[in-house]
Amino acid sequence: MAIVEGAQHLLHSLAATGAEIAVLEVADGLFQSETAALAKSPEFRKLSGGVLFAAGDAMGAVAGCERLRELGYDVLGLSGLLTCSPLARREAGAANVPVYGVKELTDPATAASIVSGILNPRLMVIAGGTQCLYQES
Repeated sequence: MAIVEGAQHLLHSLAATGAEIAVLEVADGLFQSETAALAKSPEFRKLSGGVLFAAGDAMGAVAGCERLRELGYDVLGLSGLLTCSPLARREAGAANVPVYGVKELTDPATAASIVSGILNPRLMVIAGGTQCLYQES
């Protein structure tokens, strides 16, 4: 699969410059044919140190988290539009992973905490692409 080869090349190039962690965003949902094929790829899964899954709602977040676990991924947390709603954030807690909003994800301490749990950090996959501009006060 060309995208896996591209990711492998990118990781090797970054590692050669001293990078220890790379973040890759995979857009579209887990059931889109291209994304589903990529997620099922054992070669791609080997590249991933963990996944931060972005979803628009709590049910999608919990279902996506379960699907990624079924495929053998380590889900490090949830984020996305669901973080705009305090109720959706609480409901997403059913996935038993941290839920990160914009405020948390822009905090260097949070980033350090997320990557500290990755064994042999190489690539963190960000699934989805939804963001929330809502800032908690």
